[in-house]
Amino acid sequence: MPPNGDFSEEERQLIETWITDMGAYLNDRKLMSEVDELKLIQNDLSNLSAETQRRVRYISLRQLYNGKIANEILDSIRIGLNKALNSLSRNPNVTKAISIDAEKILYRINLDSLNISNNRWESTIRDFYPFGKNFESDGSPLGQELASLHLSNSTQTGSQLYLLQGDWFVATALLPPVYERFLNLPSTLQQLEQSLNLSLRRNILDNKVMRSGFKDSGVSFNNRIIERHESDDGLFFWISYDFAQSQNEQSIFENPLGPRGIGFDNEAFIQDGGEIIFQLPNGFFGYYLLNNIGNSIDKGPLNVVKQIDAPDELLTTIVNGFSCGSCHGQGLLYKNDEIRQFAINSQRFSNQAKDKIMKLYTDPNVFKAKMDEDNLKYMLAMKEVGIDMGAPDPIRSAFNFYNRKLQLSDVAIHLETSLDNVKQILTRNPFRDDWAALIAGGSISREEFNRRVRQALSEDVKVRTFGPTRGDIIATPECMVEDPTFFTSCIGIGN
Repeated sequence: MPPNGDFSEEERQLIETWITDMGAYLNDRKLMSEVDELKLIQNDLSNLSAETQRRVRYISLRQLYNGKIANEILDSIRIGLNKALNSLSRNPNVTKAISIDAEKILYRINLDSLNISNNRWESTIRDFYPFGKNFESDGSPLGQELASLHLSNSTQTGSQLYLLQGDWFVATALLPPVYERFLNLPSTLQQLEQSLNLSLRRNILDNKVMRSGFKDSGVSFNNRIIERHESDDGLFFWISYDFAQSQNEQSIFENPLGPRGIGFDNEAFIQDGGEIIFQLPNGFFGYYLLNNIGNSIDKGPLNVVKQIDAPDELLTTIVNGFSCGSCHGQGLLYKNDEIRQFAINSQRFSNQAKDKIMKLYTDPNVFKAKMDEDNLKYMLAMKEVGIDMGAPDPIRSAFNFYNRKLQLSDVAIHLETSLDNVKQILTRNPFRDDWAALIAGGSISREEFNRRVRQALSEDVKVRTFGPTRGDIIATPECMVEDPTFFTSCIGIGN
């Protein structure tokens, strides 16, 4: 839009031409049917060994492509797919989803490239995927073909859920507990350390850490410490110490030598929790939130940390995986240390304590150089899958798109039917009541749609739907405030 004033006639014509050309391009798309989609998968599987067939799954953008969703959105979801996959991977190699059609609508992923077992992938998808479909022949030629193709594909892959909606996957894969399940994160910090060949206590005792302490981080309400470790495998590990206040044992200026147990308990802080960013073998970031006793949590308590620009559905809550990836999309965030100089000028610490402070709280130039080095590893991994470090986080963009208000045309896209058929559905309950806003030309929420989508799809006799075993994951402000640290209240709408 122009910064001020109105468009000139030349500008107006230029925009009109652009919109017309874009509409013509979108309308010129050759649509892909479900039969086409299942045939593509069948043909792709036929070129793979039996062993590989059991390890592959497929991600589809067909509904969005057929629904004439703009290319910019589709491209963002494609990029987000590769970021999500690599953020869930324990494989040392960066991976890319492989397109199996010319229009880049359908993608194959190999679980071997993620180091994710079939059981872990299958159980996670079955527990949380809300759009499971099975096809049963209704005697019609179309019904018989769909049922035959689906049976063939599910037999070869060993899964009825071999095909997932791309917008759902990218929007949901980094939300807890799906994120923790895919990445196989343990329930305690001690277990996480063991899995990463790391000992925080040993490193602190041996002065093999780098710290920066400061009053204000913009994420924490109070003073904060960030601390770098390196595992025995040479992978970096960053942890923060976060506090509900900045006084007494929670003042890092009065007590900079925590946590307790490293020989300076009189100068040791007591933290309320922390956030962890650790290097995955492929160079991407892994994330972990913990409480004051080192147990895993899904959400950072709002009295300790916050994210001001979080999506509306999350309020200002920091959610493990998703929020961390959004905040650190461009890498680790540097904060200048204030503890080292404070200790130099202070008379409150013994010489022994002051010496320990100097060894833990690194010279800011050295600290920043090491952070830059870690960020370079991350940026190179991101670049390998075509992620623009300066662009908006594609996973957050997919989350916003998936959770947008749905209008009549969006519902038709999801149900893969015409507007007239949706209008017919709206004449019957429960849709007449639950989706009433659509009748008046309004919109419904993702929660309202997903609650009835399987029932709407089941009216097609060729399709049998099955919902998630545990429940659909949909964040709303209402569910977010029910529990300060876990996501359980945002899991519902199950079988």
